[in-house]
Amino acid sequence: MYTIQPHDDGFQIMKAGQELRTPMGRLVSTKSEPIARKLVEHLELFGEDPSDPQSLVSFHYSYLDFFEKGARPPLEHSVAIGLDEAHDWTYGCPSADPHRMMEWWGAFGRGPAQAEAGKEWLSTLSMQQLGAVCVVGRALESVNIPFIVATSLKKKSLPAFIKVVDGHFPFLGAKGLKAVFENYLLYFNGEASLPPRGPGKE
Repeated sequence: MYTIQPHDDGFQIMKAGQELRTPMGRLVSTKSEPIARKLVEHLELFGEDPSDPQSLVSFHYSYLDFFEKGARPPLEHSVAIGLDEAHDWTYGCPSADPHRMMEWWGAFGRGPAQAEAGKEWLSTLSMQQLGAVCVVGRALESVNIPFIVATSLKKKSLPAFIKVVDGHFPFLGAKGLKAVFENYLLYFNGEASLPPRGPGKE
């Protein structure tokens, strides 16, 4: 039912031969062929519901409807709020045991310094990347998590990180978290020109 059609310098998604549009009426298109292919796959699998971050539709529709033509300062501010201690569960270790605290800090970083680094990082992102961070941040109630995944987490360490996150935020399950992170990394890296990713990436 869903197909890809070349469009200007990118790709347009069609539904039964007709233009596909977002809930706010934006034409569904992208400059990235891998994103276009994954969109068609997920539209067939999940449908057009933009609320499920396990579908790339959630990332692309959010970007098209809110970030592509939106004003950057208020949008960046709304994402950066998620890095505040009161809004991000990863800044509060639930145990006073020193060993548990060291493990927690090893996985999620330490409060204020981590938040400041995260806010500085947000200011370097494109609007597409900022939109991707917003989707994951809302789904996991943490902007720190997409910050870690995009900047300091090695690819081979992702399964272990998923296990840690699932142990403290079990609402999506390990399989769901894996799907969300795969969508996030595809969408975050789906542009030709990117800011520095940070140390430790493979």
